[in-house]
Amino acid sequence: MKQTFILTGVSLAFTVVISLITYSEITLLSFINISFLISGALLLSGLLILVTQGGFFDAITHSFRSVFHTNSAVDKDDMERIRPLSELVSLEVSPIFLSGLLLAVLMLAGLFMYYQ
Repeated sequence: MKQTFILTGVSLAFTVVISLITYSEITLLSFINISFLISGALLLSGLLILVTQGGFFDAITHSFRSVFHTNSAVDKDDMERIRPLSELVSLEVSPIFLSGLLLAVLMLAGLFMYYQ
């Protein structure tokens, strides 16, 4: 939970910095625009990590290895010893995903205030 709040704070600070660089001011509309992009990036990267850890791309990478491998470079025993992609990705998904959700909720609250 601590990582989620740290990542959310960093995302909010990044939102303010990008807003200052892009719009030269901090307005509610600029906060909404930039936080939409950052929360979308966090949510998409969290979902991509979740799908990768689930083993979705393991069959695809194994197929590419077996089709494109040359006999002189790698033999079949070495092909079997290569770890699948799902074992290589060991990031914690929940802080990234929850931070994206929290930033999206803040963006929706700002959007609600903007149209009131």
